[in-house]
Formats: sequence, structure tokens, C-alpha cells
Amino acid sequence: MKVFFTFSMIVTGVIIAFSMNYIIGVGYSPNRSWVYDLGAMNGFSDEISLKIFTPASTSQSNIYRIDAYIPILGRNDQNKGYRFGPIVSTEISTTTNFSVGIYGQYYLGPWRIGLTLFKPLKENVLRPSFDLWYFFSSKGHNFIDYFVAELQVGELSSVSLFFIEPF
Repeated sequence: MKVFFTFSMIVTGVIIAFSMNYIIGVGYSPNRSWVYDLGAMNGFSDEISLKIFTPASTSQSNIYRIDAYIPILGRNDQNKGYRFGPIVSTEISTTTNFSVGIYGQYYLGPWRIGLTLFKPLKENVLRPSFDLWYFFSSKGHNFIDYFVAELQVGELSSVSLFFIEPF
């Protein structure tokens, strides 16, 4: 387990180091406690994210969730249009769970609406997840970074605020 976790963190670090947009933020999960958001986006197409859900009590442990979104349809370097493609997810806490699925996203003005269907490899069930992003912007300034509010509803629900910083 420690070897896999170390390998996952190294792969995540390498991908983040060579990406174009970094995601850095913090949030709150009603069933857990704090949520730390880290990730990277290649423009607004490929996306890899690491969410760390901290425990609300001593009987819980940290949950590390790594999601990789790969759009097959709708590849675009701007926050416009749609994306559709496969998603691969790994969830690490006291056990490790792998999931595969499909996702769809649609950018509508300052909003990004997303729906994901996960299929855990060890279970015979489909798990839906819904996420909603709102991009804050300034009429007077043309900033190149983004401040985003996210609402995610699913097995691990959360509300987050984060920056998308292009480098």
C-alpha cells in the first residue's frame, strides 16, 4: 500500500510539474472535515486532480482521491463548450479502490456543469457524481488566473474554493 501511494504521489507530482494550469484550493465536506484540492489541467482539456479529505473524528482516516479526466470529444484549451470521455479514479484510505467511468462537462458562461458515472472495479454498481463550478471574473481587469467555487455531490460530497493558475 505504501509503495502504491508513493508511486501515485510521484506520478501526480510529475504530471503537475509539466502541466499548464495548476489547481490549488481548500474546501469542506459535510461527512468528513477539510478538503484540500490539488491538481493540474492541460489547458481546459486533460485534468488530473488530487483531493485529500481529512477525518472528522479519530475513527476515520484520511481519504486520498486521484481522478484523471481524458476528453475524447470536445478537446478545447478554453473554458467553453463541452467535454466527454473516460475517467479513471483511485481512492486510498485504509484500502485502495479503483474505478473507471465516463464523464461529461459543459461550460455555460461562468458555469461548468459535470456529470460522472463511476464503476468501482471490485463492485457491481454504478456511482453517479455531479459537480458544478462557478468561475469568478472581473469586468474591470483581464486576469489570466481563475478563482473558482465548486459544489460536488456524490459519494464524497464537498464545497471548495480554489485557484486555477496558468504557468
